[in-house]
Amino acid sequence: MLLPEELKRYGFQRRLKLIEQIWLDYLQDHVLALLYRDPSDLIFRGGTCIWKVYGGERFSEDLDFASEGISSDLAEYLSEELNLLGFTVYVDKKRETESMYRLHLEVDRPDTGSTTPLSIEILKSSVSMEKITDQEIHSPYPDVPRIDARTLTQEALLLEKVSAVYNRNRPRDVHDVYRLLKNGASVELEEVKDRWKDFTIEKFEMSLDKKKDGWESLRALIIGTIPEFKEEKQYIMQEFKER
Repeated sequence: MLLPEELKRYGFQRRLKLIEQIWLDYLQDHVLALLYRDPSDLIFRGGTCIWKVYGGERFSEDLDFASEGISSDLAEYLSEELNLLGFTVYVDKKRETESMYRLHLEVDRPDTGSTTPLSIEILKSSVSMEKITDQEIHSPYPDVPRIDARTLTQEALLLEKVSAVYNRNRPRDVHDVYRLLKNGASVELEEVKDRWKDFTIEKFEMSLDKKKDGWESLRALIIGTIPEFKEEKQYIMQEFKER
């Protein structure tokens, strides 16, 4: 385990400056390395996947996955292995439903005496093979090994994020759609319509507009300069109307 002060020299490789974000980023990498140390059915997804795998600018705090099966001793495995690496870890909450597994860990931060929350959410769902890709994650932190992860493709992530824009009011989803489109991911409107029968371009534009008032809340999460809402919306709508 590296101490928070030591991590500053490595966090810049992910353009991070705040020690709180660097420390959490470091913890996330260690958890990913443990989850993928052996072949795993876990499919990495969500904002943190975009951040670590696909060059996103939005720092994300949760680790999101999809899997049909979840090990009954996952919480114990992670806490024990992290403790062996030098971390002091507590299982704060663990909840499982028919559709979701949620694990909330608390990790001591040695330089402040405080704890850092680390959340893992696993959607209990199968993922078709064409939506999965193998990706290598090379952590900037020298004590984290190479991570051979299974992730959603950018197109599959884009479909999830378009659905999120359509169904909840979080400005970060708009930016994630923008980033994935900028990366070259293409949106398949027929697939969106299969998922949401009432989907139309006009309704989607209205869903985008609802995120405008909360746009400033993104500034604490975006690494670098965030484009204005108008710019991102215009680019997204242009891409959609060309489909």
